Amino acid sequence: MKTFVDTLRDRIVVFDGAMGTNLQVQNLTLDDFGGLRFEGCNEHLLITRPDAVEKVHAGFLDVGCDVIETNSFNGTPVDFSEYGIGDQAYDMNVKAARLAKRIAGDYSTQEKPRWVAGSMGPGRKLPTLGHISFVDLRAAYREQVRGLIDGGVDLLIVETCQDLLQTKAALAAIFDHFRVFVTFARMRRCLSRCFRMPVCLQSKRARCTTTRRPKLSRRKSFTSPGTWASTSWGVVAARRLRT
Repeated sequence: MKTFVDTLRDRIVVFDGAMGTNLQVQNLTLDDFGGLRFEGCNEHLLITRPDAVEKVHAGFLDVGCDVIETNSFNGTPVDFSEYGIGDQAYDMNVKAARLAKRIAGDYSTQEKPRWVAGSMGPGRKLPTLGHISFVDLRAAYREQVRGLIDGGVDLLIVETCQDLLQTKAALAAIFDHFRVFVTFARMRRCLSRCFRMPVCLQSKRARCTTTRRPKLSRRKSFTSPGTWASTSWGVVAARRLRT
């Protein structure tokens, strides 16, 4: 069975869509989330309503997506602490990864393998705005990375990036996990050499129109292993970051 990176050399790989909005359309109640205390904590559904998360994963796989993202968008101890469960961040990320891997495994075949991307969102506190220090955010991401990888994800996606320091903290945490220490300026160039798994970066785009589509390329330079960037409104083409 081809790996994720091998497949990128041959074709465009399609990621899934938004987890949050697809949970909202299921009209979940406060009881589904675990009571008023956990209102809006989509990750807590991994405990109270895992079937709702499974439904989202299966829906994207049914329409042919190659990659599904874990239900861990706000999965750091910093975000979980707002609900009084900051100490459960590692376990929650493991749960998110294992659930997604199980569903992906049900759909994966030799001809069409499916993969799971560990979702790492920007969180609710941004260092550039002074909400949190870079050091503390990096440590929080480190715990999330550990849980996602221990849970079995195939790749990591630092998504919906809107703060360069937040993005740097997430990437630094990934490097910490693999015991690779380089400066941020070198991160993009070193990923393909240092990581044992690919990492995808996704930027936030405020507007989307049918005329603003990403230009896709099959050139080897855009589909070789390394770090890839996309925007949150288009099909992920896994294009390599320019250095």
